[in-house]
Amino acid sequence: MPSNLIESELFGHERGAFTDAKSRKIGLFEEANGGTIFLDEIGEMDMNLQVKLLRVLEDRKIRRLGGNRNIDIDVRVVAATNLEIKEAIEQTGFREDLYYRLASYRVAIPPLRERREDLPLIVDHFVERFAEEMGLKPPRVSQEFMDEIGKHQFPGNVRQLRNIIEHALIESSGEDLQPSHLLFHRDVLGLATGGDPRIGPPAQEELPANLKEAQKVLIDRAVRECNGNLSEAARRLGISRAKLYRALN
Repeated sequence: MPSNLIESELFGHERGAFTDAKSRKIGLFEEANGGTIFLDEIGEMDMNLQVKLLRVLEDRKIRRLGGNRNIDIDVRVVAATNLEIKEAIEQTGFREDLYYRLASYRVAIPPLRERREDLPLIVDHFVERFAEEMGLKPPRVSQEFMDEIGKHQFPGNVRQLRNIIEHALIESSGEDLQPSHLLFHRDVLGLATGGDPRIGPPAQEELPANLKEAQKVLIDRAVRECNGNLSEAARRLGISRAKLYRALN
């Protein structure tokens, strides 16, 4: 999403602020007044928008695009990123003052591979969630299924595990979950390898030997299957939207 559209989403705009701004729009900060706003993947934020966000956090005021008055807000901001933020400050120019303004209370969540004791709880959560969405009785999770899950490093973290469990329920059709129901993506996306050989391109679609080209084949396939919905494609691939966008550009 272009940074000017993100700015409109966050802070709103007045009628006529830009082409097609046919009416006033209330931004998310204004909608969240008195409550909480969650900013995901904050490390990917455009530099100009970082400056404006810092000003909002400092002054507790917003101004809609095209507006001429400040609006007081009282909003708790929760921000998240999968980047090592101190490296992002050094390498990508993420604003250090914005980081410290956001990090008044910091919660570091270790990657899934470092908290394997959480796997059963997270697996059960996703099994129940997707079974309900599919109108199924939650199936039993076999020990063999969990043993196989435990072998993988999950570079895609909880998003990747979520995707794997959703696929497993589709494969099982309500039967007990077994290792045969696991669908792991190929390593060309930086994800775990192994499991069902059907994952990746269809049998008639050979992967290029070049790693970058192979990655593009799998991403293009996912985007096609999701009818161009990049957020859904990223979710199915078990990677962040930011990583998918970088791979496409």
